[in-house]
Amino acid sequence: MLNYPRLAAARRLLAPGAVRAGPGGHEVQGTHGLYRVLPEGGRLRCTCLFEARHQGSRGPCTHALAVQLLG
Repeated sequence: MLNYPRLAAARRLLAPGAVRAGPGGHEVQGTHGLYRVLPEGGRLRCTCLFEARHQGSRGPCTHALAVQLLG
């Protein structure tokens, strides 16, 4: 189940154009820096601290959700 605050934050990232396609994945300009979101093992993995701590066990991070919203 999606965490709705993360989904709302992901939508806010789309508004200023913070998500850009890059080599092999996407770059997302987040609140605390630039993150890489790459497809790996059937899901999107991010270089952010949330992903490092939870590794998908709590659902996707804000940055991966933003990439998913782009389609």
